[in-house]
Parts: sequence; structure tokens; C-alpha cells
Amino acid sequence: MPVPTYVSQASTPRDYRRDAATHLYERLRERIFKGKMPPLLQAVGVLQVDIDHQGAVTDVRWMRAPKHVPAVMAEIERTVRAAAPYPA
Repeated sequence: MPVPTYVSQASTPRDYRRDAATHLYERLRERIFKGKMPPLLQAVGVLQVDIDHQGAVTDVRWMRAPKHVPAVMAEIERTVRAAAPYPA
């Protein structure tokens, strides 16, 4: 696994979530919608991701899973894992 290029200086879990989200948005810039979302999205999911001290994804848990489109769920999980390493 690659070494994280950024070490988070976050002092709270909320601050780290911001750093991790910024990392994800930067890595997936071409897949992020700007402004109002299109009206015909297949799904919107909410998940919780555990990241270890080296920035590796250790677990993904769905909080609101779009179970009606399993292929979308699989793609979201694959994309989140592929964005590793997250900030250490």
C-alpha cells in the first residue's frame, strides 16, 4: 500500500473527517457533482469508513444503503477503498 502523502493535524474526530473528505474529493474530483445534484441519480448512500493510523481503510459500514442497486453499492465501496491511503 502507498504511504500517505499528508499527515493530518486534526485534533478532533470531526476535524479528521474534514481532512479525509477533502482527500476523497481531491482524488475523485471528476466524479463529484458541483452545485445542485441531477434529478435522476440512481442512488444516494451514506456510509461510515474506518481508517487506521497509516491511512488504510479497515472497514466500511453502510448507514443508509441503496440496496435496490447493489452494483452502485459495490462501486461506492470500491471507490472509497481505492482512494486510500487517506491522511495518516
